[in-house]
Amino acid sequence: MNLRIVKVDVHDTETLNFLIEENEKMLFELNSRYLLTCGKEYQSYFKRILRESFLKEIDERSIIYSAYLNDEIVGSVFLEENGYLNSLFVKESNRNQLIGSKLLEKLITDCNHFQIIRVDARITAISLYERFSFH
Repeated sequence: MNLRIVKVDVHDTETLNFLIEENEKMLFELNSRYLLTCGKEYQSYFKRILRESFLKEIDERSIIYSAYLNDEIVGSVFLEENGYLNSLFVKESNRNQLIGSKLLEKLITDCNHFQIIRVDARITAISLYERFSFH
């Protein structure tokens, strides 16, 4: 496996699109019952609002790493300047290959100036964060 973990610019379009798309998938999954009853117009509106609000959370002090497998982005992690771990996503087809662990490890190693990193985790990701001593 030729995995590279790279710190990326906060304006990197490929990474931002990846994070936004994965965020949309997660939120649509969590709200699927409701969104399925809405029309396509509302779903498009919902996606647009998600995109706009996500982009507002990123500023020049944000820290973003991406994981590349054979030059394809397969994961990314986004830490806000206040120490809040906003997003950690790995493509579904690449999960269970330690990519999320390697992203988190790189982030923690390089961002050791943060005394506290806060995270709100989905139930499926809690074991990953516990392995890195998040409580």
